[in-house]
Amino acid sequence: MSYTPTTEEIRDQYALDSEEKAEAFDRWLAEHDREVKAQAWEPGAQAVSDVECGYIGLDGYNNPYKEEA
Repeated sequence: MSYTPTTEEIRDQYALDSEEKAEAFDRWLAEHDREVKAQAWEPGAQAVSDVECGYIGLDGYNNPYKEEA
């Protein structure tokens, strides 16, 4: 398994002691996170609806993004 840097490590390397670049990175990350949440909203709401209506149990949904232990 290869090493994956953390978001903080990437931010630190990108900014390299530049507050302006650090703030730009933070804005980019906030926008990225907003986009990801927007994309996840509809499937998440549909899954909740399916469970509440009894169409499927929670065990019927597999989270493809959840890391295995």
